[in-house]
Amino acid sequence: MKQIRKTITKAEIAAMPKVLFPGRIFVIYTESEAEKAVAYLKDQRIVGVDTETRPSFKRGTVLPIRWLSCR
Repeated sequence: MKQIRKTITKAEIAAMPKVLFPGRIFVIYTESEAEKAVAYLKDQRIVGVDTETRPSFKRGTVLPIRWLSCR
């Protein structure tokens, strides 16, 4: 199993190539749609996750990410 990193350095981000996403974006509403999406994502070489969190205006303060779970 691959390990999921919790952080990435600014230098690593700066070294990444700039790309545009040419595909479609899907919003998942049902458990069945989530299962199909997970099966599809498991077959992909690279998967990125964009999370939306509340901003923190204090240096060094990181607020928790709210995760949705699926079975």
